[in-house]
Amino acid sequence: MEFLDKSTLKDIRETVKEMMLGDNYDREKDHDKDYIIYAIYSLLREIENRSLKVDNFEAWFNCHVWNPILDQAFGDVDVITVVWKTVENGRGGDWILRFIGNGE
Repeated sequence: MEFLDKSTLKDIRETVKEMMLGDNYDREKDHDKDYIIYAIYSLLREIENRSLKVDNFEAWFNCHVWNPILDQAFGDVDVITVVWKTVENGRGGDWILRFIGNGE
């Protein structure tokens, strides 16, 4: 809700700064909020750097865009990992959720 009335990158950056959890972070309680802050901040940096205007390979998007948005979402789920499968030409790939664990 904090981002609804924000219309500039400066406003978004300031809101992210205000929302940072600092020393009060508790993984069990704060993972989702921390994840959202991380994803927004990561994309904000890419927008400010004008990186999204460049014709990048899929592997670049996997690292710079999809990792903060998708991979980090499951950081608090111990039995799920995200696996990327990139096709040979680097322009396409698959995002796979993999169950990990010993069956417990």
